[in-house]
Amino acid sequence: MIQEAIRATKNTISILLIKGTEYLILLLFILIIPRLMGPGDYGNYAFIMSIIVAVTLIADLGTVNIFGRFIPEMEEKKQTNKIKKLLAQTIKIKFLVGLLLLILYITILSTLNIKNLKLTYLIITGLALLFFIIAGNLFSFLFGKNEIIKYSLRNLFRRILTLVFLILLYTKFRIIGIYSTILITSIILFMFALIWTIKYIDLKIKLDIKFLKPYLKFGVILFLSTAIITVFHNLGNIMTQLITKSSREVTFFDLPNQGFFSDHL
Repeated sequence: MIQEAIRATKNTISILLIKGTEYLILLLFILIIPRLMGPGDYGNYAFIMSIIVAVTLIADLGTVNIFGRFIPEMEEKKQTNKIKKLLAQTIKIKFLVGLLLLILYITILSTLNIKNLKLTYLIITGLALLFFIIAGNLFSFLFGKNEIIKYSLRNLFRRILTLVFLILLYTKFRIIGIYSTILITSIILFMFALIWTIKYIDLKIKLDIKFLKPYLKFGVILFLSTAIITVFHNLGNIMTQLITKSSREVTFFDLPNQGFFSDHL
């Protein structure tokens, strides 16, 4: 009991430090990046990221609820094989869902003729979308394993990586640097998540919808309210772009929102 209390205290302090650092990075992002990129290019970035956040959330399927509820129970019963099977099933179903959403993402956006959004850029950010989806699943698994600090590091790492690579790549490559930053960030996040969960991953396990169905039902029901709120929040940038056809207007809409909605992906 004492050890559990000490661990809980350490986790709480660590999470507070992580969140504090995260808000500091967010502040630096708001102060530096829009000025560096200008309202036009920053608006393009905010528009694409809003879509990626919304689509990634749709593909989540409530896995953080699934892992948080069932993994501790499986560990208590020492059902290691069942834990591996659940992880493998969620990876495979989310990869398939991700591929479907990737195709829809590229197909729909390519028909809108948005400025500075070529097919090449859609493919780059579409791949990033897929990496974000799988990485999100692995980070959710860490939550279920009670690796709360590692789970909490996802947003902090994403913010730091985005800030650093946008400064480096946009300064040198301009618009392609924006989309490259999104892809590089997604790959690095995926690699962190993979390293931390690799010993539980067994992709030889075949997809078993019958096994997965009750877990998905549980996860999606609890997940719906959060998904609706977050998707509607990100629809602001998307609708601003579609209605005004101006990335500058997206910038003016997005920046005030950053102060109120700080959690993405």
